[in-house]
Amino acid sequence: VYMVPSFASAMSLNGMRPCSSCSARVASKLWEGCVSLEDIRRDMFQTQLYASKHVFNYMHSVPAYIYEGENMESVMNKFETTGAWNLPVVKEDRTYVGFVSKSKIFSAYRDELRLVSAD
Repeated sequence: VYMVPSFASAMSLNGMRPCSSCSARVASKLWEGCVSLEDIRRDMFQTQLYASKHVFNYMHSVPAYIYEGENMESVMNKFETTGAWNLPVVKEDRTYVGFVSKSKIFSAYRDELRLVSAD
């Protein structure tokens, strides 16, 4: 069985993209929290709230972070234990890198298996 050695190398195979269902709030490029469409849906067209509501009113934490150099076993364990399908990727100093989805990792793994099987 071929395993990708680290999370960073897996993401370089298929490219990491921001999660479309959850937006990060980033100040000075440091991860602060997450705001999903579900979080703001009830208020987003109530223009009278725009002056009084701020992003921190909707922001929430995530169940886990993935670090750039983290090994794949640890990454998949975080997805398994949290039940999350999308997790933020940060550097050791909490600098925000992006989001990754469990399905994207599985897709990259399948692509890599196809390459190895072709040899």
